[in-house]
Amino acid sequence: MESKLEKKQEQKEDLILARAEEMAGKIFDFHTHKKRISLIMKELESFFDAGHIDRDEIEKHLNLVNQADRKSFITGVLQAVEPILKFISEQPEEYEKLRRTRILDMDGYIKVNDLLYYGKSGDGNIHIHIAPHEQTKIGTKIGLFRKGLKKLAEEVNNNQDVDKITATSWVIAEAPKLMELLGFRLHGEVSDEFKQKYFPNEIRPVHHASISRDDLLKRYLVKNE
Repeated sequence: MESKLEKKQEQKEDLILARAEEMAGKIFDFHTHKKRISLIMKELESFFDAGHIDRDEIEKHLNLVNQADRKSFITGVLQAVEPILKFISEQPEEYEKLRRTRILDMDGYIKVNDLLYYGKSGDGNIHIHIAPHEQTKIGTKIGLFRKGLKKLAEEVNNNQDVDKITATSWVIAEAPKLMELLGFRLHGEVSDEFKQKYFPNEIRPVHHASISRDDLLKRYLVKNE
């Protein structure tokens, strides 16, 4: 009889496979024949850079993928990247570290702490992001988020140009009441166009929220006595 642990592992592997299928399908739908493989290789860059996966071997198999139709393309991609899917399944915490490193190394983003980072919009306002931490316990994540908001409040207090702090994530969709408890105002689901542009590989609903400068400082700025 299948144990709870085995069932949980199977569910996790099914989810990993579903996300990979979704990503491959979107790449087939929205990009040309010549660009598809290069996009997949770019998505896998962090695995290669960390030395976990052989770049040449994966690229060789991807270049052999049949692109005649959508189904053949997805099947071929999943077979080519099987070593990576296995790595994600067997070493989820290491995988999340790779994702965080890749995100925080991108130009234009400023790290607040291990969970929170942000970018600035043209009007000077701040848009916060939550780094991948699905393997971290919820209590630890909430603690990191609160600490991040306190540190962010210090930065906002020293920058008069910031009027509003916005956030967009699947996390908001899954935990709206928590976001409200943290002081954010909910704005619902983003448009399909927005999601396709900024979250092309995300299969979960993505919502957005915001908190005003005054509310952030009132809640999270630590005043020195």
